[in-house]
Amino acid sequence: MSDSAEVPGRSFSDPETALAEVARLYDEGCATLRGAFQAFASGKPLTRRARAFYPQVSLTVTSAARADSRLAFGFLAGLAATGRHGPSGPVRYYYLEQFRLLLANHGVPLEIGLSGRPSTPLRTGRRRACRARSIRNGRG
Repeated sequence: MSDSAEVPGRSFSDPETALAEVARLYDEGCATLRGAFQAFASGKPLTRRARAFYPQVSLTVTSAARADSRLAFGFLAGLAATGRHGPSGPVRYYYLEQFRLLLANHGVPLEIGLSGRPSTPLRTGRRRACRARSIRNGRG
């Protein structure tokens, strides 16, 4: 995972594929943090800063026309981008519906990449790293 600014996104026109990319990027960031934390917890010196970034979903809309004005969501105007947490559990269905609506209502692809700011908290990877250490030490 890079220590630099925003990583350009890839275009997706299928909501399932877009969501799979968000999950992949999120999992990659968590793995980076877990690995760094496990190394630190086992006494290895950190040779560089451990950082991870939330996935970012963005799209550019040139028209604010609404296909279904009964909905209060699934529409945007202009350039929009937002960071995303990991799409698991009930949140997965929410993301999938939002992606489906945005693609259907605007006809432009979703851009999935990494946000420009390190945002993934250590707690994302820490819990599993601590559990792994406890098990190794016979306490878990």
